[in-house]
Amino acid sequence: MLIPGRDNDQWGLGWAGTHISSDLRDDVGLLSIDLNSFEHAVEAYYNFQLTPATHLTVDAQLIDSTAKSVDTAFTLGMRLQVDF
Repeated sequence: MLIPGRDNDQWGLGWAGTHISSDLRDDVGLLSIDLNSFEHAVEAYYNFQLTPATHLTVDAQLIDSTAKSVDTAFTLGMRLQVDF
């Protein structure tokens, strides 16, 4: 684990990629929407076990959009999960 003594925590890294076909790019181009051929996203998260039934997850995402008019996005998020 990343934090010593926290054996029930979890962490992870992920990548996702989407290919936009030339047919779709041509079709939406008729609506004056200009698309790149790929979208990429990278995510990192850490899941803290607060109790056996409660987890807090913190994550960060970086998204390079397929839309040429949209800047690269960076988001931070948090989720509380309670199992009962």
